[in-house]
Amino acid sequence: MAQLVETYACSPATERGRGILLAGDSKTDTIAYCTGRSVIIRRLDAPLDAWAYPDHAYPTTVARFSPNGEWIASADASGCVRVWGRYGDRALKAEFRPLSGRVDDLRWSPDGLRIVVSGDGKGKSFVRAFVWDSGSTVGEFDGHSKRVLSCDFKPTRPFRIVTCGEDFLANFYEGPPFKFKHSIRDHSNFVNCIRYAPDGSKFITVSSDKKGLIYDGKTGEKIGELSTEGGHTGSIYAVSWSPDSKQVLTVSADKSAKVWDIMEDASGKLNRTLACPGIGGVDDMLVGCLWQNDHLVTVSLGGTFNVFSASNPDQEPVTFAGHLKTVSSLVFFPKSSPRTILSTSYDGVIMRWIQGVGFGGRLTRKNNTQIKCFAAVEEELVTSGYDNKVFRIPLNGDQCGDAESVDVGGQPNALNLAIQKPEFALITTDSGIVLLHNSKVISTTKVNYTITSSSVSPDGTEAVVGAQDGKLRIYSISGDTLTEEALLEKHRGAITCIHYSPDVSMFASADSNREAVVWDRASREVKLKNMLYHTARINSLAWSPDSRLVATGSLDTCAIVYEIDKPAASRVTIKGAHLGGVHGLTFLENDTLVTAGEDACIRVWKVLNRGLLDCSESTLIPSMESRPNGSVNNAEHNQENEKSMDASEPEEARDVFVYREDVVSLKSKEDVRGLVLEVAGEYDSEGSITDDDINTEEHKDKSARGAENGGADGDNASNGAEVESQSTLPDDKVRVLWIDGSEKTEDIDEVVVVDRSFLHGDLVASASDPTGQMGLVLDVNLVVDLQGANDDTIKGVSSKYLRRIREFNVGDYVVSGLWLGRVDEVLDNVNVLFDDGSVCKVNRADPMRLKPAFGPIHPDTACPFYPGQRVKAVSSSVFKTSRWLNGLWRASRLEGTVTKVESAAVIVYWMASAHFATDQQPVPPEEQDPKDLTLLSCFSHANWQLTDWCLPHRYTSCTNDTVINSDKHTRQICTCSQSSAPLSDIPESQADVQTEQVQITGTDAGHRQTDVDSTADGLSMSDGDNSCIAKESETGTSVSSTPKLGPQDNATSRKKFRKVFLKKDKRTKKRDDSFERALLIANTCTKVDVVWQDGTKECGVAATSLIPIHSPNDHDFFPEQYVVDKVTNDDDSSEPRRVGLVRRVNAKDRTVTVSWFKPSLRLEEPMEIGYNEVVSAYELDGHPDYDYCYGDIVVRLPPVSPVIESTNNKDQMELDKTVDSSEGFAASNDAPPDTSADEQLSQKESCSQFTSLSWAGNIVGFQDGEIEVIWGDGSISKVGPHEIYVVGREDDGASLDDGTASDGASWETFNDNEMDVLDDSAKDDSQNVPENSIERENGSFSSQDGSSVATGPLSVAFGFVTRLASDLFARGRRHLDGSSNSDAMDEVESHRSNEASETGDDIDKINENHVELPEHAAVTENDSSVEKSVDVVMADNPVDPECFKHFDVLQCPPDHHYLENTAQGTGGRKWVKKVQQEWSILEKNLPDYIYVRVFEDRMDLLRAVIVGASGTPYQDGLFFFDFHLPPEYPEVPPSAYYHSGGLRVNPNLYVDGKVCLSLLNTWTGRGNEVWDKSSSSILQVLVSLQGLVLNEKPYFNEAGYEKQVGTAEGEKNAVPYNENTYLLSVKSMLYILRRPPLHFEDFVKSHFCKRGHYILKACEAYLQGNVVGTLSDDACPTDRSKEHSSSVGFKLALAKILPRLITALKDTGADCDQYEHLGKTETVEKADH
Repeated sequence: MAQLVETYACSPATERGRGILLAGDSKTDTIAYCTGRSVIIRRLDAPLDAWAYPDHAYPTTVARFSPNGEWIASADASGCVRVWGRYGDRALKAEFRPLSGRVDDLRWSPDGLRIVVSGDGKGKSFVRAFVWDSGSTVGEFDGHSKRVLSCDFKPTRPFRIVTCGEDFLANFYEGPPFKFKHSIRDHSNFVNCIRYAPDGSKFITVSSDKKGLIYDGKTGEKIGELSTEGGHTGSIYAVSWSPDSKQVLTVSADKSAKVWDIMEDASGKLNRTLACPGIGGVDDMLVGCLWQNDHLVTVSLGGTFNVFSASNPDQEPVTFAGHLKTVSSLVFFPKSSPRTILSTSYDGVIMRWIQGVGFGGRLTRKNNTQIKCFAAVEEELVTSGYDNKVFRIPLNGDQCGDAESVDVGGQPNALNLAIQKPEFALITTDSGIVLLHNSKVISTTKVNYTITSSSVSPDGTEAVVGAQDGKLRIYSISGDTLTEEALLEKHRGAITCIHYSPDVSMFASADSNREAVVWDRASREVKLKNMLYHTARINSLAWSPDSRLVATGSLDTCAIVYEIDKPAASRVTIKGAHLGGVHGLTFLENDTLVTAGEDACIRVWKVLNRGLLDCSESTLIPSMESRPNGSVNNAEHNQENEKSMDASEPEEARDVFVYREDVVSLKSKEDVRGLVLEVAGEYDSEGSITDDDINTEEHKDKSARGAENGGADGDNASNGAEVESQSTLPDDKVRVLWIDGSEKTEDIDEVVVVDRSFLHGDLVASASDPTGQMGLVLDVNLVVDLQGANDDTIKGVSSKYLRRIREFNVGDYVVSGLWLGRVDEVLDNVNVLFDDGSVCKVNRADPMRLKPAFGPIHPDTACPFYPGQRVKAVSSSVFKTSRWLNGLWRASRLEGTVTKVESAAVIVYWMASAHFATDQQPVPPEEQDPKDLTLLSCFSHANWQLTDWCLPHRYTSCTNDTVINSDKHTRQICTCSQSSAPLSDIPESQADVQTEQVQITGTDAGHRQTDVDSTADGLSMSDGDNSCIAKESETGTSVSSTPKLGPQDNATSRKKFRKVFLKKDKRTKKRDDSFERALLIANTCTKVDVVWQDGTKECGVAATSLIPIHSPNDHDFFPEQYVVDKVTNDDDSSEPRRVGLVRRVNAKDRTVTVSWFKPSLRLEEPMEIGYNEVVSAYELDGHPDYDYCYGDIVVRLPPVSPVIESTNNKDQMELDKTVDSSEGFAASNDAPPDTSADEQLSQKESCSQFTSLSWAGNIVGFQDGEIEVIWGDGSISKVGPHEIYVVGREDDGASLDDGTASDGASWETFNDNEMDVLDDSAKDDSQNVPENSIERENGSFSSQDGSSVATGPLSVAFGFVTRLASDLFARGRRHLDGSSNSDAMDEVESHRSNEASETGDDIDKINENHVELPEHAAVTENDSSVEKSVDVVMADNPVDPECFKHFDVLQCPPDHHYLENTAQGTGGRKWVKKVQQEWSILEKNLPDYIYVRVFEDRMDLLRAVIVGASGTPYQDGLFFFDFHLPPEYPEVPPSAYYHSGGLRVNPNLYVDGKVCLSLLNTWTGRGNEVWDKSSSSILQVLVSLQGLVLNEKPYFNEAGYEKQVGTAEGEKNAVPYNENTYLLSVKSMLYILRRPPLHFEDFVKSHFCKRGHYILKACEAYLQGNVVGTLSDDACPTDRSKEHSSSVGFKLALAKILPRLITALKDTGADCDQYEHLGKTETVEKADH
């Protein structure tokens, strides 16, 4: 692990002619200021204790502490304001954008409820005030016509707001709500700052007219002025009041700071002028100030802080400073005393730092030029800039002498000193190596490769030179002679840095492809490999003095420390070391590392590696700011600790598997039980963005409620939100909620898993073989122990005997009439019994006002109340408005015991109706009376878990598939047989229970009720495993547990509907009260039935012998699953796309045994199996519509049975219209005009089928393609896959978010944007629905009563019916006329799924723009296709790709995706200049394998191609991108489009052309990961696409999957992902060969002509078993190629593609003779074996 020791913080960002704002918190003597995209917080009394808030996306401008010091509000140049917590994990509280432009100032109201901001904006929107927890505005701010530079709140009542700006005005506003009162026109230049005195009696304005004017704080009338005697002679930029409101501090461009006494007549008299030391020049201008307690703080334009003592201003000020720009290099002088570090930034600043002290001064050079390369020893500095010169500068203490320069003939890219003889230096340029002796060039060696980095040994006898091609060349040095000794090849990217170890026995190298390697110098063999844990370019390297540790710093913001004698996996990762990337590293000691980065900060870390030091894992990062009392709780420490470091990880996966929701005990205390809440390093299978968004919204809501309630209530609400936030734990730790209510972090090795919870349909693997085959959970048998009063325990109770506290819970599926919905919220009525016998009924009890008496309520609990719970009201008003059943209200009664909980109202999200294709019934209202709802429940017994509260139950059951009404309030579905078998071990003292009403008994004064008691009449159970049980009690209610959601949402459903909750109440004496008390589940034992992929079933498997699988790959299939073939057989072009049923799966070989169905023309016809076949898993897709799993909630669909009588296109169109109308017909009362009377009669008959609840139910089994469903009326039947529809899967996110999916989900990779052909055709057909048949607007449709309902699940269901019919027609037509495309990719292309954008397909563009194609291009039209396509005929003699320019300017091609974006050039001259600058950068710096074309007639468009790198599954592929530069560029990033050819080759590259990249702002990111107008470029985007997207393991690009790196599940999934990616890459080659983008036709042909031989060589290597993505550039195997064998399924799929690939490559002229045998049939047969 790593511990942050010191931070040498950067200086605030300054601008000449503008003041800067410093914020202060007087309680902690802390200041805040802005720099870059960060807010820096540092203590005045301890400047080395500093930390940064880095989460703004744009440069920050101002930050302010809230009045209570708990929150910080910060703003940026985009107008965004963020309110975030100062302590703990610095959670975001709220975010707003009150202004459309830069925010210049921000102030809190004194009560901490409002914020006022000022700055730049459109129109008159220069000032805004708003309530910070809701965003609502609190006034109108007219009166300014230009940018408003400053604003302030009057700190006392009555509140006032004052503002000032560039229009020379200061405005005065009264409120709230605030209204303009009058303007102050006393200044003649910019009014730079306005500030109220702390007592609110007056305020002051300072201006560029050198004046300071004082006004009455209440009326705004002028009452005084700063004296001109001794006044400032330059613009006054800032002012600050003393705490007693009697003095002010001002700073000016005249480089002076002055203290003024404010006299009784409000005039200002000069007290003294502060002498601020400086370095001379304009950098000494003072631009900011702050008077805080006894500190007078000033800031200069150069970023220097001077801190004076107000009580002793004559004392020498404390001075400190920092860098303003990126720190590019670090040098440590090991012999210096005190320990000295030098740092440089590219603006030419050299800073001196002293360990333990901090700022040691600036080193001033006479030639203060920019610095690119830097080296130093104790007595000399060596620098180079952006010219051809190298400077040697003598160093004498803090003084720099006269520099000597030498021209080295090119711009240096590396500068190295031989430490043992520093007069010798080695400098490299792009094309040569230069040896220097002092300031004389003694040798220049030209090379024929591009040099990117170099290093020289300390004794100057050897050098290592790195090149753009990734190769290392070792040279011996003898005098002035260089001799090449060896060539080392290991890297796959350009070498970025090289460094010799101090003992000269090793050297380390790193590259742009994020890999580092340690080499043995003597043998020149790799000493430490697999250093691949960065996610971006490695910028720097450093060795520890003892040569045992090597550190790497990367663009990914992390620094990683490796131990040479241990595997690379045993690393220490410092996450987020520097915002924007780590650029400099050096070791001070063997365990002390210094890092520097783009954030201009320098940090000192203590490296605590267990292999080196005996350290405690509880070591925490001290940089996190403590609260005023100096305390920081452990949870906050752990959160901050994980944000900054990642402890070492074992090389091999551990044998102990612990997961969230596991039941555990301790090795030292085997009898205790706890529930795992969080595991270190765990990942969310559903993707981090969606869940995070949901949690953020919940957090905001809870925070807002807490703020509104105020006082203790508000505080508790905040605490609850803190409990909710899930921080990542240190390695090898788990967070456990123990049964006694305590929540602790435990060592993972100290806990023992005693049980594991599963739901029906969960995916599992064997714990003994985690990378083996997977299984599906068929059934769950759960037995629990119940804990009652005085720790009485009832052991071995089946979960089927339990009932819930109340009738309905969030997540339940309910039925009302012919509508099915899901419960979103439940409002409770709670009966409370007081100690004096009084009883009241709290209607719709608010858990935030009626809380547990002995602990905070868990924010995620499904049911916040339970009988026997002690509760306490936040105020007496809670009970005053309640209904009193016994006794009268008294203000003194605040605490009592819950005796009864019942549902008062249920909020339901309606999802489906029985009338899918008949007349539409009115949508029920959202809020429902519980008595009008029927609970649809099956498998409910599996949802109980440890720490749940429950009630025992006597079961009343039924036979003959009837519906039982437990009472008039609630109806419960059941199918079980009658039985009654009361348990004998329930204590008799708990058996006499009456729950119809509360019996009031006397209470002794000192006698308190217990919180937990267990009472019951008796228990019985049903033998049916898959029954829906009616549970009847004396309360007259029937209840059931939370139902199982869709199988794809297991992890999500657990988070949302299976919340962990345990009341932390103190146990007291039992009291004999006549109400039924809840019981606590104190232990569980789970056994499951599993069906494995190979078709075998295993019953009664202990849950602890299985592990959950959260992220199966796309090529994992299971028995009884419906599939379709992905690739059509070329040998029979008339064969339609087949539909099959999986029989078994060979997980190791990735082959699937499929039963293919015979084609059918009618859905009602039984599906007959034609033949069985063993196929590759990569050749299959899950059926787009028939996707079912155990436990799914389904509804019946009406039959769709059109008869195809003709294959004529006209007839087909008529059929399409008939089917398409079904969607509109489903929402209309009247039949469509083209529907016959017979069809209407048929529909009415089908509607009559929906008797009772026979239209909704649960899937309980599968057999030979049929699906077994238990319906709501109790009946069980088998149905075809076309007869039902799954509810609650696709709309899961929407239903939890008021019908709207989160924005983050739109880019979630688990929501595939890919559309298969049938989906596309259905989507196209759906456009023809008659307008009068259904009203749609904003995602809703209108019902008869005028209400609306979200159409998410309903429209999906309608589309499902339509797709079935469309699929039927398409299959029938193809089967009859034989008009099928030759391969799947052609089929996709014909539908143009990847080209279906706003601008239409390419040929439409050509026709509309009347552009003639070049002579070498030909346009063909396919009559059988709905759309047109472009086939390009390439030249016979293409140019050599080596002669093909990397960059060129041409005419814009007519097939460019953004051709119709005509808003080019509107950015003006500045925009044109920026684009030309981009062109220049691209022309000079494009790396190999990237080619770009720009267009002189359309400067806003670009086209680029990236060649897939060796060692990846993309090797030798071509990947084309179109770019558009909008008029706002570079304020906003370019738009990008990927030419996919209908293939999803990467998680970041979508079929529809979208490119998911944080640099393009199409994905979340931080620091330099997002677009920065000042530093980001098109080149950076292209390099990111090449290195970060098209990498060797693209699986981990999936959202949230990066946490799987190094885990068994992650590595297991990465291998098949790579195999499938290569298959798609090969298909992409075929697509590009057939349709090369214009201007690249010759390049495409020449590329494949030259590389075709190697492409086929790679295919042969993979068929021989080599690992995909591990070959060298010439397609030869490497060391990684034999780590395991490629799968049989992959070989089968590849062998089937090879014939077409060989033919296509031969057409380009490639040499394919050696590999002709790969295209023969026997190759496929060999691959089969």
